[in-house]
Amino acid sequence: MAKESKPLLDDDEVLKDVLSRWDAWLEGQPKALQRMLAPGAEHAQVSSAGQQLGITLPSALRILYRWRNGERRGGTIFDAVLRKEMEAAAYREEVGPIRFLSLANVTLFGLEDAVVESAGEAHRFGHYDRDQGGAPNAHFVPFMWIPEQPRALSLLEEDEEKAAEGPGDGDWVFAVDTHVQAVWFFEYANEELEGTFLQAPNLATFMNDVLQALMSGRAEVTLPRLSAREAAPRDVTKEAEILLSILVQKGVIALSEAEPVDAVRRRLEVRLARKPRKRMLDEVVAFFEEDGGIEETYEEPDVMRVIVEEVV
Repeated sequence: MAKESKPLLDDDEVLKDVLSRWDAWLEGQPKALQRMLAPGAEHAQVSSAGQQLGITLPSALRILYRWRNGERRGGTIFDAVLRKEMEAAAYREEVGPIRFLSLANVTLFGLEDAVVESAGEAHRFGHYDRDQGGAPNAHFVPFMWIPEQPRALSLLEEDEEKAAEGPGDGDWVFAVDTHVQAVWFFEYANEELEGTFLQAPNLATFMNDVLQALMSGRAEVTLPRLSAREAAPRDVTKEAEILLSILVQKGVIALSEAEPVDAVRRRLEVRLARKPRKRMLDEVVAFFEEDGGIEETYEEPDVMRVIVEEVV
C-alpha cells in the first residue's frame, strides 16, 4: 500500500515552524543575546498597528510580531547576517546598524502604495500609474531597517532634535507586500521604487535563511556594549519624570490642575517599580486610565502600552 503523503503546509504554518526553531536556537544562546529581541506584541498591539496604518497587517507579519516585537538594539542579530549583503546591494562601504523594527516604528515608517507584478517585479505606485488610470494592488509594510548611517529612530525621543522623522533619504528597508506577502528590498526615498528587489518569496523563507546563517556559524553576532544609561541601575523617579513630560508634550495625556505634578509622579514611580516587566507595563497603562491626577488620556490602552514600551 502506498504511503499517504503529508499535506503541504501553507506559508503561515511554515513560518510558525521556522520561528519555533528560532526559539530553540535562542535557548542555547547567552541571555544577553536573547534579550536583544523584544517580547512578542499583544494581539491588541498588532491590531492597533494595523489600524494606525489603515490596513490589516499581512498574516505573516502578525505571526512575526506576536513572536517578537523587534530588536531592542540595532547592529546585533540581523545585522550579523545581512550586513555584507546590504553593503554590496546599497553600493556603500558602510551602512548603519541594521534593525528588526518594533511595531511602533513600523507605524512611524508607514506604508508605500505599490504595484506588485506576477513576474517577481514591483514598483511604487506613482504619477505614471495615475496617468494611465491604474491603481495600486498592494502596500509595502516595512519590518527591517538598513539606515544609511547610525542615528536615532524612536516615536518618542527625550530630545526632539535627535528624533528621526522616519526613514532617511538614503535608507533601505525590507518590507512585506500585502498582495502575495513576498519580502522586498528597496531604497525608501526612491520615488518610483526602481531597483525594488524580490528578497524572498515569503517571510518564512527569509527568516529561515537568516536562522541557517546563524546556526551554521557563517554569521556571528557581536553584542553591543551597554551605554552608561543601560548599565546603570534603573532610576524610576527619572523615568516617571520623562514619561509624564513626553506624554504631556505630545498631547497624549492632560494632567489635572487640582493636583501637584510631583504627587502624580510619585504614584507613577510605584507602578514603574513593579516586576516582572509585563506586570509593570499593565499597571502603568492602567495608571493613566485610573489615577485622579490624570485629567484625560487621548489614546486607547493598547496604543499607550506601545508608547510606554518605547520610553521605559
